[in-house]
Amino acid sequence: MRKRRLWIAALSLLLFFAVLPQIFSLNVFRGAARRALERELGRAVEFEAFTVSFLPRPGLVGQRFVLHESEKFGAEPFLFARELRCYFPLRVLWRWRLECSQLSLFEPSLNLVRNDAGEWNLGAFFQGAGNPGGEARGSHPLVTAIGGRVNFKSGANKFRYSLSDVRFRLAPQTEGHWSMELEASPMRTDRRLGEIGRVRLNGELTQAGEGREAHFQLEGALEKGSLAPIWEFVQGEDAVVRARIAGQFQLEGTPESWSGSGNLSVDELRRWDLLPDENIPRWETEFTVRYSDADRELEFEEVVLRAPKSEIHAVVRLRDPLGERDWNLEATSAAFDLGEWHHQLSKLTTIIPPGTRLTGLAQFSFRGGGDLKNWEGEFSAPQPVSLLSADSGDEVKIENFHLGLAIGRLELQPLSLSFATQQNLTLNGSVRLDRENYPYRMTWKSEGVPVEAVESAAAALGWVSPSPGLVQGQAAVELEWTGNLTGSAATRWSGNVELRGARLSPSEFAEPLFISHAKFSWRRGRLRIDPLDILLGGNRVSVRLEKRLEDVRWNAQVSAERLKLSDLTGLFISQERNLLGRLVEEERPRQIPWDKFWVAGQIKVDELEAGTFRLNRVNARAEFRMARLEISRLRFRAHKGEFDGSFRGDFLESPPKYRLVGNVRKFQLGDLLALGVEGEPVLSGLLGAEVLFETSGVTASQIWENLSGAAVGGLQDGTYASFDLMAALQTAAGVSSISGDGSPQRSSTSFQSLAGAFRLSNRRLEADDARLIFGGAAWSVNGRAGFDGALDFEITGQPLSIEETSPATARLFDNKYRLRGTLFSPRIELAPPADTGSQ
Repeated sequence: MRKRRLWIAALSLLLFFAVLPQIFSLNVFRGAARRALERELGRAVEFEAFTVSFLPRPGLVGQRFVLHESEKFGAEPFLFARELRCYFPLRVLWRWRLECSQLSLFEPSLNLVRNDAGEWNLGAFFQGAGNPGGEARGSHPLVTAIGGRVNFKSGANKFRYSLSDVRFRLAPQTEGHWSMELEASPMRTDRRLGEIGRVRLNGELTQAGEGREAHFQLEGALEKGSLAPIWEFVQGEDAVVRARIAGQFQLEGTPESWSGSGNLSVDELRRWDLLPDENIPRWETEFTVRYSDADRELEFEEVVLRAPKSEIHAVVRLRDPLGERDWNLEATSAAFDLGEWHHQLSKLTTIIPPGTRLTGLAQFSFRGGGDLKNWEGEFSAPQPVSLLSADSGDEVKIENFHLGLAIGRLELQPLSLSFATQQNLTLNGSVRLDRENYPYRMTWKSEGVPVEAVESAAAALGWVSPSPGLVQGQAAVELEWTGNLTGSAATRWSGNVELRGARLSPSEFAEPLFISHAKFSWRRGRLRIDPLDILLGGNRVSVRLEKRLEDVRWNAQVSAERLKLSDLTGLFISQERNLLGRLVEEERPRQIPWDKFWVAGQIKVDELEAGTFRLNRVNARAEFRMARLEISRLRFRAHKGEFDGSFRGDFLESPPKYRLVGNVRKFQLGDLLALGVEGEPVLSGLLGAEVLFETSGVTASQIWENLSGAAVGGLQDGTYASFDLMAALQTAAGVSSISGDGSPQRSSTSFQSLAGAFRLSNRRLEADDARLIFGGAAWSVNGRAGFDGALDFEITGQPLSIEETSPATARLFDNKYRLRGTLFSPRIELAPPADTGSQ
């Protein structure tokens, strides 16, 4: 019974302390409680409301707590917390004096401020400066914080750097000594960062009189660090690299002057879109550091960067690290493995072809800071360096490599590239770092060097060719290249490049273009290519090109003794690669900058073979601009006749369109058609006409299928071999076999002329009321002839003589005839009478 009463009493007392804060408001003691906290913390405080808590420990709970700042550090509060818990021992109930044994802050926000005098508000807080009552505090409480944030300020300016998700514990030890534990994640107020890692600190704080003499001794670590968010934290911009980072450090001193040491490891350093591999070197860094608030300088007095085969020593000084940073660097290395660094570079960029290797040792020494014109140093390789290209598999030796930096000038002394072909290329240059835009000058010189080997070596070192594999062959080089690194001005070239036995392989060409000899000359702002000898199907084509470097227009002259059009079109049209298709680019966005491609000039070809046609003394004025080809003054002789006209190709259309307009005079039709029987042309005569042909397409079959046009003119003194048209007409009319001029019947047809308007479309030639003069009569011809030789014409005629005709001859002209069959096997039949209908 007694135990039961004890349990009931204990439970009642527990319920009393649990319910008391709900039924008894302490707002009536608000002023007394605030004064007690101000006495305990040494600062003016505010809170919206507070209650008393007895479980699990007796204490006061303040909501939206504000701890004000001392006037000399600004008007913004020193601390704000969503909730403050002040735990006190039970003895304060009968002493009636509030003393906190522990202060617990939930979601606090702390402002750490350095004023213009160089004082930190945290040190002043520990000293008790600003205590409104001037009453000394007793023993200090244990302070803990969860979910906090720490902001940094210089005067009224708040830095963009802060600490988030702070867990903090500050425990008093002996008088003036505290132990501290801190865990937080760095952050920026102007960017949302990824998982940057956790910073952990633990150690001791000591207060010795004046606030500026607060002393700390801390150990810290960075755990699960990631390079990308750390880069964003420091630089405020997106990082293009990835790596895992971890480190430890020790710090000792005062907020105004401290020093320390530590180490940092970087694993799997690579570009964001590249996967790590086991050959990426692991970088280890050891450092000692000191900070002086009076000088606002952070100095890494000794930094050692190690990789498995390399070691770099550096000293880094950083002024005003939380403001406008100004830095200075001194770095040296006696062991610098180029292969190790080349592989690391290949994981930081995609421009180095996989499989390339660089072997050799280098050494360097640099120092400077701020403006590049203040830097000086050198980078050299005492022994030859070997470069193995992934493309060719050939080894290139780099000798006499020395890069110097002094007085605002970066200079590459003449180095030699020795290729497997026992040919050398000398390279040297300089960059002015003390001038705006950083002007540079590079020179190349070689009596003969393989172009593809030079390009492969350059690619292996990270230089990207705009058209890799475009040219192959031997080149003699004496060239200087000037420009500026900012790209704000056009580059300038001077000198010569001479190619022999080269092969040009543009991606748009269906097959390589062979260049027997070419010489490029840059002089006084002009580029001249003369000669440029090209082999097309065994025939030599000579080209002269010239342009001003600042212009996009090329002036050209093209000449050849003999040329096959099939060899020329074979370069551009195939199933795999099609220049016309690239010009149109129907299936993807246009990539060719046509506004920067303009060629105009003269074309001369002594003999041009175009299928069965032989064109002689071809002469024309041509211009290709904005993907449009204009050929004017197009003149040539062919089949004992002449052509004078123009051609246009519009490659901006889809599909591209072509148009040929001109005048044909005295062409031998028999030679033109190249169709005959037993060695004789089936149709012959002198052709003269005004012609217009149009077509479209990107392949030969499309161009042929879409061919259309018109011609006004005809044949003079023609012959239709192996077919007596007059005899066939007479037979069809049922009259005696007589010729129109009274001569005996012949096995062919001779006519004075065939003239009229003709249309070309759908792979056939159509005649509208063409006039055929033969046999002393004028015949009207209407109908069509297919490209396959099929004939379908209607023929009617009337005599040219006004003399009275015989009944047989009259009956010949009273009928309409149909010319059917083919060009080689024609036939004449009577046309059915027209249906006149009922009368």
